[in-house]
Amino acid sequence: MTDNHAEPRPSLAARRERLDRLRRAAAQVGTADVLERQAGQSRSTALAGLLRERAALHRRVAERVRAG
Repeated sequence: MTDNHAEPRPSLAARRERLDRLRRAAAQVGTADVLERQAGQSRSTALAGLLRERAALHRRVAERVRAG
């Protein structure tokens, strides 16, 4: 059965743009993960706090990038 009311497929440029946004978001999340891991291993509570703040910032940026 065919669906005559199917959504039109996004253009190649739109798909590339979305893929680029997803890659940028993934990089931000990956950086946040590394920062969280470093915070967990830090003996300095001040440094650990700073690293966690930076990780949170990267996660917020990732959300904004994903949202477009």
